[in-house]
Amino acid sequence: MYFPYMRGKQFELSGLVDRLDLIRQSALLPIIEPVSPARVTENNFKKLLDGKVPFILIVNPQVGKLIDDTEPLKRAILASIESEKSGFAYIIHSETKRADVEKFLKNFKSPKKSLIHKYEFDPIGDIVKLCNDYEVQYHVFCKGKVSDDYPTIFGKTNSVIVEDGFNRQGAKKNAEYSAEEFFSNLHNTYRSSGHVGFGDFLIVGDRFSEGGGAYAVAIHLTYLRPNQNSSTKELRVKHFVSKDTVGRTDIAGKFRQALKKLLDKSETDPDILQSQAIDEFKSLYQSNHFPGLGKVKEISMKHHLELVANL
Repeated sequence: MYFPYMRGKQFELSGLVDRLDLIRQSALLPIIEPVSPARVTENNFKKLLDGKVPFILIVNPQVGKLIDDTEPLKRAILASIESEKSGFAYIIHSETKRADVEKFLKNFKSPKKSLIHKYEFDPIGDIVKLCNDYEVQYHVFCKGKVSDDYPTIFGKTNSVIVEDGFNRQGAKKNAEYSAEEFFSNLHNTYRSSGHVGFGDFLIVGDRFSEGGGAYAVAIHLTYLRPNQNSSTKELRVKHFVSKDTVGRTDIAGKFRQALKKLLDKSETDPDILQSQAIDEFKSLYQSNHFPGLGKVKEISMKHHLELVANL
């Protein structure tokens, strides 16, 4: 089962809304950490709920504008409770106390409660006991944040491993992306490691930022390539960078340069999935339209969702 971890920005939630059928038909369960203002959060969550798609909503976001403004999140949670398909999650971080986790597990009436381990809780026995006392649907372990042995402490649980496979350079360093690089192999190894599912942060990465200017435009596209030493395929990512990389001007022109590279490659490389997202990119090129960098990321994310759903 695939658990895409999404930060709930406008373009991320819009991408999910645009792929409701894909989510309903696939073994795909999005984890959403809401970070956007009230209007964005409420409107998009309403569409997800109306579409009757399953998702996991994080109730204690650690980044973004909802850390100190919890009212829109509370409204989204109340609406989600009415949905049989939705669940809730609590992030365990460096400041988490035992009472915080107990309050979450005790007070949320929905049986679908999960814990996201971004930190190794100490003393670990306190959390293990709470998990024995209260039902936990999924334990989501963030690779690199906890040790490989940490998940085994919780016994035979519905554990999920999430990895940040995107080597993010940042808006000011888009020109430094290589042509392509390794992304992830979790889809081949998660079961043998004792997990029931795997996830990633798509083509955005775990590092959170509110945005910024771009000197070069880079479009990121994941694809599957056969492993050299086995019969499996590994996930890799191609980076299509604009020819012009100086200054913050003519972002639309730089986007078209990067887009042409992507479309030229997609026509000749059989490893690239001819997804609905690729069709969207073609339409943008034919109409000579620049929809904004957020929308470009959204389309790349939708391509990744389609690719993994096809595995």
